[in-house]
Amino acid sequence: MVRVAVLGHRGMLGSRVVAALAPRHQVVTFAHRWPDNLVDAVEVARPDWVINCIRGDWSANADLPHALAKRFPGNLIQPSTDAIGEVSEYARSKKAGEAGTVIRCSIIDPEGGLLATVRACPKWYATRDGWNGITALAWAGVAEQAIAGNLTGPLIIPASPTVTVADLARTAVAIFGWSTEIVEGPATPLRRVLVPTLELPPIADQLRAYL
Repeated sequence: MVRVAVLGHRGMLGSRVVAALAPRHQVVTFAHRWPDNLVDAVEVARPDWVINCIRGDWSANADLPHALAKRFPGNLIQPSTDAIGEVSEYARSKKAGEAGTVIRCSIIDPEGGLLATVRACPKWYATRDGWNGITALAWAGVAEQAIAGNLTGPLIIPASPTVTVADLARTAVAIFGWSTEIVEGPATPLRRVLVPTLELPPIADQLRAYL
């Protein structure tokens, strides 16, 4: 049984990673905050792998991954973002924090982020931007494949077949039975579409895994 330390276990991604890995691995989580003794606490736990799902300010996004990579060379899994080429503070901090085995993609989940907004709105105005991200559950599966040695870094780019954000929202509404009305906006150029190194099933199949 592999001992896996999951950081950020209360967040959208971290909670799904814990739930997915716990039946087959020994998962340990931490209440410590960065930078207050967090890396030391993880080292004391002596994990075989570290999955860092903490997302925050520049230091958490950019500095923490490198601090972990120094202590756990070859055994760190770090999420990145499909916004990596943008100039926002968040995008630049995530780019700076690409350390260890990086899984770069957009992540959605019915309980958080974009889809939580869709679910909560009676009417949601969608764009037709291209999108080929994956669910948080699928991300956990990719991380588990990396732990098993089936995928190698330093960069893994998992992606679904490209859809528009409007179609993504409509798919979620249909699968989960939400009452949200999706109003599609004007056509815009495709963006935030990554070239994958790992092709995953259509996003509808990934979303049905939550049922």
